[in-house]
Amino acid sequence: MFLWPAATATVSAGAAVVYERDALPRSTLGFVPLMDHHRSDDGRGSDPDVPGTVLMLIQLAGKHLVRGNQPKLTEICGQLAIPADSCDVAALRAVLDQRIDTTAHPDSTDAVRAAHRLLDLIEQQLRSTPDSAIATPRDQH
Repeated sequence: MFLWPAATATVSAGAAVVYERDALPRSTLGFVPLMDHHRSDDGRGSDPDVPGTVLMLIQLAGKHLVRGNQPKLTEICGQLAIPADSCDVAALRAVLDQRIDTTAHPDSTDAVRAAHRLLDLIEQQLRSTPDSAIATPRDQH
């Protein structure tokens, strides 16, 4: 999940948009080439307490939770300090709310709101899927 300036916000080739208020421009570049094209100069690294990293890990954990990819989910939940046996939507919400203080980081407010919406969608999907997870070929990645 990324919060991009409007001037460069673009949907990568092959991406699926879950929600958009306005029609976003589409790119012919795949995700990684598009990210390389708009490389950030932010040198803070992957500190699991930095809001941007928390947002990234939450959405990755949510993706692997809904796909039923337990090995990847366990790995990411470990980075978030969530025990593997309790890494669920409620735990992801708790980490999101505990680690990102939108008062101290007001620029993260929209991204936190979007992450909560993503977790809502994941929760709905898990409730509506008989085996509690969706297996896709992407689980192999």
